[in-house]
Amino acid sequence: DTNVGLTLTPKGDLGRITLNGESKIFGVFENAFITTTFQTTLNYDVLSQAVFYANVADTSNFTVNLRGNSSTALNSALAVGESVTVALLNRNDNTTYYNNVIQVDGTTVTAIWQGGSTPTTGNASSTDVYTYTALKTAASTYVVLASLTQFKA
Repeated sequence: DTNVGLTLTPKGDLGRITLNGESKIFGVFENAFITTTFQTTLNYDVLSQAVFYANVADTSNFTVNLRGNSSTALNSALAVGESVTVALLNRNDNTTYYNNVIQVDGTTVTAIWQGGSTPTTGNASSTDVYTYTALKTAASTYVVLASLTQFKA
């Protein structure tokens, strides 16, 4: 047989497939969520959205709330010492807006931005890509690393 897929599905929102020891991976495909609806508070469901593409021009600055999903807190999804990294692709037209508030489970956090400067604007006629890594250091306590990169044709 050729081109036969294999699906391993753990039970529940928090079930996991764990590989102990070294693992070799030849390719990874990540789930991308695409929306054409602007949201002033974007709930980023890390349990199902590795990549979030907001394919709509912003109309204001916006909040990103990292969570497990609508019924599971990120605090429940991550153990202390675990992290999750996600990417938000955000489209800007001529008027620029940007992610000015970052939350984890609805609580505002102060991110550590790549290069040491918190963004104060978006990039005109571009797709801005935000990358967030949330590292759980204690119960409901996170270090969030963030970056912003402009992509323009």
